[in-house]
Amino acid sequence: MLHDTGIPLYRQIQDYIREKIEAKEWNVGDQIPTEQMLCTQFNVSRITVTKAINRLVEEGLLRKEQGRGTFVTSTPLVPEAPKLLSFTEEMTLRGVRPGSIILHKGVENASRRLQERLQLSDGTKVWCIERLLTANGTPMGIQKSYLPFEKFVGLGEFIEDNRSIYNLLSTKFGIEPDEAVETYSAVQLDDKECNQLGVAKGSSAFVVERLTYTGGSPFEFVRSLMRSDQFRYSVRLSRR
Repeated sequence: MLHDTGIPLYRQIQDYIREKIEAKEWNVGDQIPTEQMLCTQFNVSRITVTKAINRLVEEGLLRKEQGRGTFVTSTPLVPEAPKLLSFTEEMTLRGVRPGSIILHKGVENASRRLQERLQLSDGTKVWCIERLLTANGTPMGIQKSYLPFEKFVGLGEFIEDNRSIYNLLSTKFGIEPDEAVETYSAVQLDDKECNQLGVAKGSSAFVVERLTYTGGSPFEFVRSLMRSDQFRYSVRLSRR
């Protein structure tokens, strides 16, 4: 039942559908009631229901299939607490199958910015590893990792699809990350990035930059473009 609270009717229907999904009453792959059924249930016009559903499609919670109906796609992933986790670890904790596809790997000269971030001298070379990150086979983000070449000689031969970089650094080089600083911003994806992530042209994304340390020294700089329709970031605040 909708209420006369000043909140637009389509927003109340959006909230109703979102609550059903978040409460796991409607799961990924389930078909939701038809637009006509929702019109009857809430006694509203077809335009109102269509607007609510289209907004949830834009968020990535629903997908429309021509001639079949509207289905639940996923629930945006929200980190539960600030923890230093790899993408593989984060997805595994959420019961999602992580994956990665190598888009590029090679050695290049460290830019001035990388020299400053990783405390490198002029002329230092770095590994550049670009990967497409996936969850249950769905593209989630594009990630570029930069690591000092001299510190990780031979790294390239171990880099492969579906392998965690942190696991690789631990088993092959004895490096364990113990802290990191992350910075978040927003950006509009270009056409190539939209195609790689399977989103509409002009879509936006989170830019997540991470500088990772071990023993007080930085060893990795990462820049990730994460789909804004699949990730939400929250931080717990306290005055204590």
